[in-house]
Amino acid sequence: MTNNSFKTSRLFILIGLTLLAALPILTYPLGRDQGEFATIGQGILDGRIPYSDLWNPKPPAVFYVYASFIRLFGVSSVTIRLIDLTLFTILALLIYWVMARLKGVRTAYIAVVMFAYTYFRESFWTLSQNDGIAILPMMAAVFTAFKAYQAGWQWALLSGMMSAVVLWFKYPFIYFVIALILGYVYLTWGDWRKIWHDALAFALGGVLVGGGGIIY
Repeated sequence: MTNNSFKTSRLFILIGLTLLAALPILTYPLGRDQGEFATIGQGILDGRIPYSDLWNPKPPAVFYVYASFIRLFGVSSVTIRLIDLTLFTILALLIYWVMARLKGVRTAYIAVVMFAYTYFRESFWTLSQNDGIAILPMMAAVFTAFKAYQAGWQWALLSGMMSAVVLWFKYPFIYFVIALILGYVYLTWGDWRKIWHDALAFALGGVLVGGGGIIY
């Protein structure tokens, strides 16, 4: 087994053990917010329109996440809690990748463990919320920004798209997007050609997802 394969195996073992330890969340009842999101998600599947036929002040992304899981796994509280287990699995991979490149493999493992500990310590009321679900497109935006720094503008386009998805979960997350942009400019400072190319691609990605959502 190569060194990289060994590291990957350890990561998947860590994720598997975390998911096993987190299985009790499948027994959690739904809070008020999760119940409303699930109702709107089911309504979407039944052809009803958010904000017109069913009302909740949150931006629409969380409703479509709920609708997708209800479509796949049926109507139950277990389905809603599967959102958290699924998100953690993907987030653990993204967190590991980013932290391994920033601070090394050992720090990446620690970051995954700390994220798991803090995430699954939440209660039935605060799990499966739009704030937590939004961490996935946030990390995806960070991941693609790192790839854009290393590769081409196509990754900047994806980062812009993911940043727009973040805003469809909660509008105040614009501050996250601003921080991401400033961090990227700091990394690429001086390479103005790359900054402008990636900035245009990032903006285009944001317009495609943001504008597409508005039109929809």
